[in-house]
Amino acid sequence: MKKRTETAVSFRRRLTQKREGSEPAPNEGSHWLLGPNAFQAGSLHCDLWRGAAVDLASHDEIAVYPVGGWWKSHIGQQRMNDKGRYALVLSLSAPGQAVDLHAQIAAQVEAQVAAVEAGQISIAGEDS
Repeated sequence: MKKRTETAVSFRRRLTQKREGSEPAPNEGSHWLLGPNAFQAGSLHCDLWRGAAVDLASHDEIAVYPVGGWWKSHIGQQRMNDKGRYALVLSLSAPGQAVDLHAQIAAQVEAQVAAVEAGQISIAGEDS
């Protein structure tokens, strides 16, 4: 997730450094339950972020990217060249608030998907 004070360019640079194994240890406080240690937990990654909506709103980008998994250490399986699909499943709740978060977020996501499909915007990291 993009840090509050990070630009889009620095966020992508940090992801690249992480992929290359040279990312420095994070120095920003975190609302994540498991944090960076969760990334070493197998094929399905799950974490819980708790905090105020205003704190979450300032993190305006998130990335889903591949990491080495079981297939990497099981060379005999010959799975290295298989295509992999990625998904982000998100659950959001605001107990005690009378607001339909799903409808508002779904409308924004649908608008972004339509813009990508129309070629108006591109997905970061996707080959052109």
